[in-house]
Amino acid sequence: SIALEKRMSSGIKVRQPLSELKIKDKKLEGKEEYLKLIKDEVNIKNITFDNKLEEEVELNTEITLELQKEGNTRDLIRTIQILRKDRALAPSDKVKLLIETDEVGKEFFNSVLDEIKKPTNIEDVVFIENDGEEIEIDRLKFRLKIK
Repeated sequence: SIALEKRMSSGIKVRQPLSELKIKDKKLEGKEEYLKLIKDEVNIKNITFDNKLEEEVELNTEITLELQKEGNTRDLIRTIQILRKDRALAPSDKVKLLIETDEVGKEFFNSVLDEIKKPTNIEDVVFIENDGEEIEIDRLKFRLKIK
């Protein structure tokens, strides 16, 4: 909960992965089931222990390009899942995704397409003007429509 508070005070959404959480108290060291739970809940890649910390926990809030891309991908998946839900689609329903974006958005989308396809059950992607939902993810603009 302390780590989540630090995320909130830093203004970083939980969907945005972060690289490291340092914990002062070594009680959890070696307790992998708890560490996995903390990693999942706080969305942290690594947990280390350091009894020299001034506070109970220290959160590395530096967002590398790789972490930013992963966070943007999660935001895009979440948006597509909301569009699916709004259309009352079953998880097994395959869809065609229409996307309107610029070249930078197209390049980003194509670079993460394999990660997006499975959880959203996208069968086909077409880059075309459409009257779908307009979203912005980290200065990338998309208009998305599900068919």
